[in-house]
Amino acid sequence: MHDDTYIITGIPSDPKTSTNQVKFQISFKFDLTPNEGPCGLFFAYTQRSLWNAYAASSPFEDSNYNPQVFLVFGLKDISALRSLPPAGKFTFLWVRLGGEHESNGQGGDTSRSWNRLFVSARFVILWGSNSAFYLTLQPKLWWPFVSSDNPDLIDYVGYGELVSQIGWHYLFQSGRWQDLTLGVLLRKGTVGSYGTVQLTLNYRPPWMFTSFSFYAQAFFGYDETLLHYNQRTTTWRFGIAFDDRFNWTTGAPGHVQRPPPPP
Repeated sequence: MHDDTYIITGIPSDPKTSTNQVKFQISFKFDLTPNEGPCGLFFAYTQRSLWNAYAASSPFEDSNYNPQVFLVFGLKDISALRSLPPAGKFTFLWVRLGGEHESNGQGGDTSRSWNRLFVSARFVILWGSNSAFYLTLQPKLWWPFVSSDNPDLIDYVGYGELVSQIGWHYLFQSGRWQDLTLGVLLRKGTVGSYGTVQLTLNYRPPWMFTSFSFYAQAFFGYDETLLHYNQRTTTWRFGIAFDDRFNWTTGAPGHVQRPPPPP
């Protein structure tokens, strides 16, 4: 996994002027140079779409395409990221250096795109073992190259973002587990009060051999998608998310450890 992968629907901010849309996101990454050393090269891709699924012809409102290439550097071997960090210690996991492109694939007046170089890092602190609480922090800074289609984009998205997760994870003796995670994404534009707050709530039930969770998202601010980046949006949506829990490794016999999010 890379970013969240989900399909959600919900309540428009103003039912008189807005439509009830389905929002979905697909995100994944590949290790281009598989190794167990302290660094790696990755390709990632994220697609986010707003779909007017309840309209007569079910048109797509907008789709954004976001490929990335980045290097990952860690203090330990990448293989160490597949196990839990030490409890009670604020741990640095990795730093990324890379470049990415984002566009909506349209032409003419509705074309939107930009490129950016970025640096990001992830930190985590864990309390407990079988029943654990955790906090992650992932700041990201970028140097943008904005197209003439959206010259004022940085006014709304700024030069970086902070993603944080606060969660609870419980491991049953049978090897099953469940967790509840509250995620926060913050951006501050360069003009006035422009910016973004996105809240997510993710509950993974204690069902073995499943790869989905219940997912809710609240979005406040600008740039939910590129087409309307300069229009303020308030939405509440819910649905399901998908994860790669089959790739999580086992700990003690009969137990399954959930590691922090991978690089």
